Amino acid sequence: MKIFDFNSRDFNLHYKTGFTILTNCCLLIETYVSFRVKKYRSTKRTSRECFAYFFTSEKRFFDLSTGGLPNDFYDNVRCGILHNGETRNGWTITRNKNKPYFEPITKTINATKFANRLKQVLREYQNSLDNSDFDTDDIWINFTNRLTDLISKS
Repeated sequence: MKIFDFNSRDFNLHYKTGFTILTNCCLLIETYVSFRVKKYRSTKRTSRECFAYFFTSEKRFFDLSTGGLPNDFYDNVRCGILHNGETRNGWTITRNKNKPYFEPITKTINATKFANRLKQVLREYQNSLDNSDFDTDDIWINFTNRLTDLISKS
């Protein structure tokens, strides 16, 4: 996420796109959930559930938690971007400063504001890790188990 904080006129005009920002956000959401929640330690065949879990459990993303929105986002934003290089079924991405992070009627995601909310979630997670017992708290047990999985695959 740090790359999107880089402040350069050239970078902002030519390289900092909402599409790129949201692509990274989708990867981070799944990674975050896999470290946070034991059930999703492996996201194989559970990616859709990871996104539903994220949107229904993170208060900053409540607007995306109701009805079929978690699945709609997963199918048409996450999978659209990662598998087809595009959003699908009317979803759009913007960086317009005057737009909210999510407009349900137009299915428009403000990538910059979405990323800022995700950064807050990740900071809270970091704070929870900092304030938890490494040897006994579930948050650390889940973290170390997931990290061990990643290391064993590399």
